Amino acid sequence: MAVRSKIIDGNNEASVDSRGNLGVQPSSVPAAATDVIQTVFRQFLTINGDGTTTDLRVDGSTTTQRAFIQAEPGFDIYIKSCAFLIADVGLILQSFGAITALTNGCRFYYEDLTNGEINIGTSLTSNFEFIRLCNGQPAFYGGTQPFVIDNFRDVAGQDPEGIIPVLDFSTIFGLTDGIKLSSNTKDKLTLEINDDTTGIDIFEIIAYGTKVKR
Repeated sequence: MAVRSKIIDGNNEASVDSRGNLGVQPSSVPAAATDVIQTVFRQFLTINGDGTTTDLRVDGSTTTQRAFIQAEPGFDIYIKSCAFLIADVGLILQSFGAITALTNGCRFYYEDLTNGEINIGTSLTSNFEFIRLCNGQPAFYGGTQPFVIDNFRDVAGQDPEGIIPVLDFSTIFGLTDGIKLSSNTKDKLTLEINDDTTGIDIFEIIAYGTKVKR
C-alpha cells in the first residue's frame, strides 16, 4: 500500500505533477548539508601560479613552463569553463598563432590528491588542436576562416587574427559541477608549455566558475 508523504524543508514543500514527476531546481553548486556562501570566480592561469603573469608567451622548449590556478584556503573552487585566447597577425588554423605548429605541444590537465594528474588535452600543437579540445565551441565564421576573428584587437599597431575556443567541462565531459579545487589542498588546473610560444601576439587562458565558502 502506498504511503502518502511530504518533503518539506521548513519553508517549501516539494511538488509532484500529474505524471508523478518530482519538481526540482538545479543549483550552480553541489548539494551541501549546510548553507553556503557562493561567489563568482574568474581568474587567469598564470605562470607558476603567481597570480600576475597572465602572458603565456614563454620559452618552454628547454625547461618546461607551467601556468596554473591552485586551490585556496577556506574556499572550494568549481571551474565550469576555460576560455583560450590565441592571436597573431596572419593566424591560420594549421599553425600555432601564425608560427609553425609546436613540436612537442601543450598539455592541459588537473591534479588532486585522489586521482593524481588527469589529462584533459595533450599534444596541443596548433590552433586547430585547441579548437578541437573545446569541441569546436563557439562555432562561428569570422569573415575569412571558420573559428577565427579578424582584426579583433590593436596590438602594437597591428590587428591580429584570433581564436577564442571555450572548454565547457559540463557539456564535454559531463562534469556538472566542473573541476573542483578543494579548499586547503594542492589541487590545481595546469597548462604545461613544452615549446617556445614567444613568437605570437597573445596567448592567455581564463577560467570561469564558482567559489564556495562552507
